[in-house]
Amino acid sequence: MTLEEIEAEADRCRSYSKSDVDGRIDMFQLLKALNVKLDIRSDSEMADQVAYSLAGLRQIRCRRSVSRGLRFGVPDARYVVGHEIGHVFLHRGSAPKARKINGNEKPAFISEDESAEMQAWKFARALFVTRFDLTSGEDDEAVALRVGIPTGAVSLRREEVRKAMQAKAPKVMPSIVATYLQNARRTETKARAARKIAGHPDVEQQAAWDRAAQIAGENPAEVRCARGFRVERDHFGLSASQVGWTVVRGEVRSYMDLQSR
Repeated sequence: MTLEEIEAEADRCRSYSKSDVDGRIDMFQLLKALNVKLDIRSDSEMADQVAYSLAGLRQIRCRRSVSRGLRFGVPDARYVVGHEIGHVFLHRGSAPKARKINGNEKPAFISEDESAEMQAWKFARALFVTRFDLTSGEDDEAVALRVGIPTGAVSLRREEVRKAMQAKAPKVMPSIVATYLQNARRTETKARAARKIAGHPDVEQQAAWDRAAQIAGENPAEVRCARGFRVERDHFGLSASQVGWTVVRGEVRSYMDLQSR
């Protein structure tokens, strides 16, 4: 499940919420609107479990200390219950998974981003912190105070949004690769132009070649004589070649001839 898909579910959940007197999501009102019951148990009865959801029964079972923390707006309690709401929204019908005091382990074969626990935590962060909240100019501590969750959760939210946006951004080509490709394109352009000239010679150039004297025993399409100098058709414009040539006032002239004058 992508971050965008999780955010869409969190947005849908947030649409049921109202704000409390502090301008934060009223968690008790949200639970009621979602028809999710908070099943409160004693800390001793919960043992090492902090909370867990019974998605099929639309229940969240939690320690009394969590319920009390929720009532007094304790950030950790709000964050934990938001996490369990995430299980209700994302993992309907799945077996209950307890949130333990020392944290939960995941099977080694499940990547961290694919685990139900990680998805529920991402849901909780997206529920409390929208992408718009991250553009307010406030630091993580200020955002956390405003929305009522731990500062660390806001930092995680900011980082996962940054990574998601970076993954979708166009990849920047290294300058050395860009330069290489640019030079390769220029070389290919020149090569195409040369092939075009060879395949479709200039009219004046061809007419001058046709007028140049032929050499007995030589192919006139490839070799001609220019004022006593041998020139070869493929060496047009090659001034360093002994058989190179050009056209001067409609006449084929050898570079060797021109350079000797």
